[in-house]
Amino acid sequence: MTPGETEAIALYRQARTAGAVAAFDRLLAEKPNDEGLKIWKALAILKQVGEMKESKVPGYKPVVLKAWAILQPMGQRQATNPDWNFAAAKALWLNERPERAGRVVQRALAVRPNFPEAYLLLGDMAYDEAMTHPTAAPATKSRTGLEVRKRYEMVLALPDLPSELQTEVLLKMGLVSEDLESKKGDAWGWWEKAAAADPASPYGRMAQEKLKAVPAK
Repeated sequence: MTPGETEAIALYRQARTAGAVAAFDRLLAEKPNDEGLKIWKALAILKQVGEMKESKVPGYKPVVLKAWAILQPMGQRQATNPDWNFAAAKALWLNERPERAGRVVQRALAVRPNFPEAYLLLGDMAYDEAMTHPTAAPATKSRTGLEVRKRYEMVLALPDLPSELQTEVLLKMGLVSEDLESKKGDAWGWWEKAAAADPASPYGRMAQEKLKAVPAK
């Protein structure tokens, strides 16, 4: 891997998505047929979309389709590549194709069982499903929250979890407590952990904002 590729991937992992996309564009100008770089660029675009979705920014579908246009032509050649399958699954989910996304992300995990981003996507899909189809019955809602929580706990149980991913999961565990289990105190505790784990990361900053907005209970 070249220094330029290492730097671009680091920008992606740090959620500096605009810089990551620009870096991959520069690399692809030199290696236009490098499908590995194309997958990384698509992943950077999809991370941007994920941020838009979580911030409730409308109009992100065309950006999803931009990433899919990169991924789709190499589908047959990259069918056993876990990174391609993860990227394709994320694009399908963001384009509201959750059932197909679930099948594709499982293909990624079959090849790479220790794949935290793929497990995280399963958690996001479960949370999204719970929030899209909420139930008024508290007992049922609590059971749903427990199921979503188990998905995120699978990520935390993986070895050598990068701090930025740990922070993201801790923040989202707090959202499960707040949105699905109505446990404000538990949510506060998760956000405190997220803010401490990587305070400079985007999810660390989001946790700090949550702590300011929601009083401890």
